Amino acid sequence: MRNEILENLIGCKIQTHYGTGGIVTSYSGPHEMYGPGSWSIQYRHDGEKIPHCNINSIKIENSVITCEGKPLKILGSEEDTQMSLF
Repeated sequence: MRNEILENLIGCKIQTHYGTGGIVTSYSGPHEMYGPGSWSIQYRHDGEKIPHCNINSIKIENSVITCEGKPLKILGSEEDTQMSLF
């Protein structure tokens, strides 16, 4: 299922309250693993090409992306991208 808020995270650098994180490559869900409306985020570490890490306890609460009930830090985009040719 598509989620506009999580869709905007793709390509952004994130960090959890416990210090893990990297560059978001995709997301999946919703699922019931951590309660109704939970999502999973797949990410890769800086310098790596292939994502191999997951955060499975993502929720959107009052328009805030949380991990285990704490706000997910969004540290910006991996790189600036050109949005148009002109």
